[in-house]
Amino acid sequence: MTVHLAWTRPDLESLRRQGFRVIRFDVYRATSPVGRAELGEAAFDDRAQRVGSISAEAIDRRPAQEPVSFLDRPERSFGRQLWYGVRMVSESGKTGTLSNLVQVLMEAAVPEPPDALEVSDQGQDRVLLQWLSPSRNIDGSSPARVAGYGVYRRDPETEPKWTSLSGPTPIPGRSFVDRTFQYGRKYEYTVRAVTPGRAGDAVESGDAVAVEHLAKDSFPPSSPEGLTAGSANRVVNLFWASGSETDLDGYYVYRSVASEMPSQWIRRNEQLHPLTTFRDERTVRGTVYRYRVTAVDRAGNESPPSAEVVQEVN
Repeated sequence: MTVHLAWTRPDLESLRRQGFRVIRFDVYRATSPVGRAELGEAAFDDRAQRVGSISAEAIDRRPAQEPVSFLDRPERSFGRQLWYGVRMVSESGKTGTLSNLVQVLMEAAVPEPPDALEVSDQGQDRVLLQWLSPSRNIDGSSPARVAGYGVYRRDPETEPKWTSLSGPTPIPGRSFVDRTFQYGRKYEYTVRAVTPGRAGDAVESGDAVAVEHLAKDSFPPSSPEGLTAGSANRVVNLFWASGSETDLDGYYVYRSVASEMPSQWIRRNEQLHPLTTFRDERTVRGTVYRYRVTAVDRAGNESPPSAEVVQEVN
């Protein structure tokens, strides 16, 4: 079981100017039976033991907007209340005022983290996450008390904190589709099992082993539909329906001579054509041509060709 503590980063430079040169933050933990009234500072100091420290130097290296955080892994404290407090320690060994105390109730039947998380590109604008349910709870009991799952994502380069993708309500299944990512951006994903706590609130398991994923757009648009053709004054005019893809970038038009077997398809536009109409003016009167059109997205994926149309040049 892991307890994650976080607090607002103090202005260390201001404290130095006041003569209190902080060298570290000491984290203390005390335990009490479930249901005991809140511990006062004196009772906490009598019971508490230091469980770790964070140096001021380490805090200075972090971004100014990032809170100070500490992870504690208490052993076999199920069914007991844990109390945490933090004190600053100066270069001379003087301790600062004790922080506010926070209470943590160690739930025994919290599930272990989900297992075997897999992340893959599932389709256009779809990243699929799949995982296995935990088989037991952190106290060793089974089966795992799982009421649902929470899905989280972050950019490891710019986002130190996890962002919930599944929202406040746990999802019931063991899969999730992320539709809010950006292609070409690297993400980390994790999943947590959720169970009801003693007070009726949701309690989450630890994180599943995080999986890094770089989504790549390798999915072409659908083929253009509704291609029609007409001819007048040695010009062939083509028309087709617009595609529905949000990343559609344009179209390529292909032509072959109907009498040629096998057909030799020649692309008629060097640059992507942004419209759903096309004028082919480089024709020979009386020649019968075949035409087909493909769609291309912003990643350069080209669709299969449309159905062909046949048109004689008038």
